[in-house]
Amino acid sequence: MKTKYLAFAAAAFMLASCSNDEDFVPQDNLKDTPITVTAGVAELTTRAGYEGASVLPETFYLGIDQVGEKYDYPNMLMTKATDANTYTPESPLLWAGGTDNVSVTAATFSLEGAQTLEAKTDQSTAEGVKNSDHLLMAATEVAPSANGISVDFSHIMSKVILTITLGDEFNQAENPISNVTFKGTVASNNYTVGTGWATIAEDAATTDIIPLCNAYTAPATDTPNATAEYEVILVPQTVAADGFTVTFNVGDRVFKWTSASAVTLEGGNKYTLALTAGKDIVSSATFSASAWSDNNNLSGETE
Repeated sequence: MKTKYLAFAAAAFMLASCSNDEDFVPQDNLKDTPITVTAGVAELTTRAGYEGASVLPETFYLGIDQVGEKYDYPNMLMTKATDANTYTPESPLLWAGGTDNVSVTAATFSLEGAQTLEAKTDQSTAEGVKNSDHLLMAATEVAPSANGISVDFSHIMSKVILTITLGDEFNQAENPISNVTFKGTVASNNYTVGTGWATIAEDAATTDIIPLCNAYTAPATDTPNATAEYEVILVPQTVAADGFTVTFNVGDRVFKWTSASAVTLEGGNKYTLALTAGKDIVSSATFSASAWSDNNNLSGETE
């Protein structure tokens, strides 16, 4: 009889254990907890005139799509903390939970509808270059984490590096080049997150753009010719043949280089144009696309 009672007790214990397992709900420790946000920019060294955390945008817009509309943040303004890579939202950001991945989008411009983005006409200062360098992180799937969200920005504009090598007659200790100007490009266009750039009309007005002078190297024994380097950010576009132009002065002489073929500037790409100023004839050069972090050569020479 005692054995029968023990068997009944064991069976009852097993049934109770199964019932408790079915009723058990794991605790979601992330639900309703604040989301911390940091940011980074691909190829930090390509942001002219900036060091350390200063390459990061002071503000940007963040979109988070989570399960349930209560936890969706479609266009949240984020502001950078002083001397730190953390961002404060305009209002609190909370995790909907820790089990379902979320979609995250970010840009240095509003995420809502078409936005007019421009390349500043005066980029002779680092601030002018930075304000022309619009950044985007396209929709990215992110796993909820106590570590928060790290926004990884990329460039959507085009960048051109111009190097001018001076002939012997222009070798000077100080840079004799002035009035460097890029001509033939449209300076603004509409951009919609998720769609991209609008089509630029063939008759759209072009604007002169002044680049930043990054460096000047005076002639020396091992480098007998002086060189100067300039940088400019441009709106992605295709410029028709005989349209993309660079002009500059060396003393009282005017130099002009124009691409004899169409030039295509793609977003997120960098191009390099090398010119030699010694005589008044300018030879043609070609463009080809490459990642912003790579060098992309255009061979041009004034003869």
